[in-house]
Amino acid sequence: MRKKFIAILVIVFILFGFTYTGVETTNAIGEFREYLDIIVWSSPSTVNLVVNNILLTGGNVNTANDPVLVTSFSKLEEKLKYNGYHVICLFDTDKAANHDMPEELEKLIEDRCCNGVSGLIVSGYLLEPSANNKILQKLVGAQHKEETSVGRTMVRVIDMDHEIVRDVAQSFQCHLGTIHEPICYPSTHLIAQTNEGVKTVWTNEVSCESSKAKAGYIAVGNTGMAFGNVEIKRIFCHMLYYVMGSGWLQQKESPLNVRAINGDGKVLLKWEPPEESDSCYGYRVYRQKEGGEWIQIHDFPLIDGETEWLDSNVDNGENYTYKVCCVTATDYNVACSYHAKAQPSKPVLSVDPNLPKPGETVEVVGSEYTVKGTATPGSKVVIKWKLKPSGISGEVEVIADEDGNYEAKIPLTPGQTVEYTITVENELGDSETIGPFFVKCVQEEIIMLFTIGSTTTYINGIEWPQPLDTAPFIVASSGRTVIPFRFIGERIGATLDYSPKDAAVEKVWYEIDSAVEGHVLVEVWINKTTAKKNGVAVEMDQAPLIRNGRTVVPVRFITENLGAKVEWFADTRQVKITYPNPD
Repeated sequence: MRKKFIAILVIVFILFGFTYTGVETTNAIGEFREYLDIIVWSSPSTVNLVVNNILLTGGNVNTANDPVLVTSFSKLEEKLKYNGYHVICLFDTDKAANHDMPEELEKLIEDRCCNGVSGLIVSGYLLEPSANNKILQKLVGAQHKEETSVGRTMVRVIDMDHEIVRDVAQSFQCHLGTIHEPICYPSTHLIAQTNEGVKTVWTNEVSCESSKAKAGYIAVGNTGMAFGNVEIKRIFCHMLYYVMGSGWLQQKESPLNVRAINGDGKVLLKWEPPEESDSCYGYRVYRQKEGGEWIQIHDFPLIDGETEWLDSNVDNGENYTYKVCCVTATDYNVACSYHAKAQPSKPVLSVDPNLPKPGETVEVVGSEYTVKGTATPGSKVVIKWKLKPSGISGEVEVIADEDGNYEAKIPLTPGQTVEYTITVENELGDSETIGPFFVKCVQEEIIMLFTIGSTTTYINGIEWPQPLDTAPFIVASSGRTVIPFRFIGERIGATLDYSPKDAAVEKVWYEIDSAVEGHVLVEVWINKTTAKKNGVAVEMDQAPLIRNGRTVVPVRFITENLGAKVEWFADTRQVKITYPNPD
């Protein structure tokens, strides 16, 4: 009699396991399903193959589709964001793998469980204290204590206080053997033990307020070998139905892919029309502040395909949850979307602490400079730059990654200082700007190319954007080339000046810490061939001149004394200056 009674209870349990528990919306005409949609994540991937075989060929589970099998945290998160599953299975039996699940994924699983969308079954190293998966441990009540060795098929299921489950091992003629001291978590109790000496324990609902979902733990052994035990396989299949949440799929009348975009004191909701919109007359938007009740914040008919709403009645730093429902012409909700979470805030922007602070100048060598830091994840970061004194400008745009990191490169030109600012802009147009920052390019080699009679010059092969105010020319009496005195000095980073300030120029000078000559001061006088280098008089073969109101100086004398190399190309009538002198 007892065996018949137990068998009846098991059948009742199975039938109840197949019963769909409903969705949070009313009057929906979507595709209800009285079977399981299951997603399985495993490490190593071979466990997925074992589980897939059980679900497809075991005959114990009626699945909606083939189980969704994933082996990476990123793919699991992607699937959970936009799909509802009755059961989320996490099987981690690879001791050498990384078991630390990203916190955002843990929160997503918690949201699915606590809102009754999914149930949860967990196995293995994900629950080890070293894995740091606090939310998963909370969901299955797995506060770890000292463990003892267990048999190789290793099955534990955490607690469900139900007669059917207490008797499930006996009903499947499971050999119990000696009952050892159970490895139980708080509020759990021992049910039974398999013929491999492994304890079997089951758990109640997950630790969420008003939760409709349940969670359990089952250790499946290395590469899922415990499923070779038929009793364990059956316990797992029963467990799938027990932990099933309300398990609703997104109905065909539900708005799709709802996004909540954070702004400064506002949240923009965007979504896509439902797959079937015949009964969707309009949209109704609901908001829930953390710890509060759902409130309706907007209601509007479908006009020109409008699928977004800006909520400006929010506070920065607070947590909000949104859902969008389709509404019939008779003013009731057809079906509601998944929940989208938001935390409005001002855009966040900072630079790497190793980079200069705003207003500071750093000297570098090279053709580009890397700007990096952190900003609001997913935001647009724009670096606007301008070269001085040439005036060349531009901007670089990058997107901060999911961790908020950004990195961009801006161009440098020898002998010039680049001034730049950094602006972060979120999707709603809110922005923050920091700067300006200054980077002086001190390149190891600067090559200038001049052409006689032309105001066009080239610096390191790039045409200088501003023409010379006086073209280089050859003085007929000496056969020497002269060029504007200011241009060369500024390009190689020399300090230069002239006197007097209030009358015609009589004297000009250059001062530089030359890589070749060391500290150099060169002084020359207009229309005089005697010059001074570091206070010592030297003779030139061509005096500085004033032409068209501009001071020009003998190119070879000035540049060579400042530490540069001068080359003359008669065929093209060009002068090439290389600083510092490579010879």
